[in-house]
Amino acid sequence: MRRWLRITIGILCTVALAGLVALFFMQERQVQLLKTDVLTIGTEKFSVEIVQTPALRARGLGGREELCEQCGMLFLFDNADLHAFWMKDMHFSLDIFWIQDGVVVDSVQKISPDDPRTFIPSTPAGMVVEFPGGTMERLHLRHGMTVFLER
Repeated sequence: MRRWLRITIGILCTVALAGLVALFFMQERQVQLLKTDVLTIGTEKFSVEIVQTPALRARGLGGREELCEQCGMLFLFDNADLHAFWMKDMHFSLDIFWIQDGVVVDSVQKISPDDPRTFIPSTPAGMVVEFPGGTMERLHLRHGMTVFLER
């Protein structure tokens, strides 16, 4: 009887461990499976991951260690609104751009990963893109620049 109990507990522990490992790899894989498109701001091209669901938008870039210089995350919304963003679980600084009708309408630069504030644009926007902090300054990007998403 004790032997069967030990075997059963061993099997349950093995299954639980396998489940945790599978969950970890599924979460990592989810990040890698996001659709990627090319976003052009002015003359600069960026590879952007597209997020459209509330769950993916809430997670955003949180938990990641870095983002390449010409990479970003593009948040697509069903309607233009004052979509707010924060730095939850961030490990690097960000520039955030709010876009409406193909034009950059607002931005925040070099937000520290420790900044507790919520960032809200001054005008409604239907798209928001996050880039590594300093992108706007490095590439001389500014409000009013045209934006094109290759889909």
